[in-house]
Amino acid sequence: MKVKEELGPFKVVEFQRELSTDRASAQSAYFASEMNVRRRQLVCDVGQSNITIQAGAMQWMAGDVKATTGL
Repeated sequence: MKVKEELGPFKVVEFQRELSTDRASAQSAYFASEMNVRRRQLVCDVGQSNITIQAGAMQWMAGDVKATTGL
């Protein structure tokens, strides 16, 4: 992964190689890499700031993350 841009607690990371391809999507992954199309992901560091996200938007978490509903 390579950090493309950073602003406060947010980082945009770009994957240099696609390692999660299966046989069905191998051809499209190959041509995407030949055209320099790479997968990107937004990373939020909640240790730097409080962050509010939409329900169902969190893909993965690590560390001491506490979720509240506000109800």
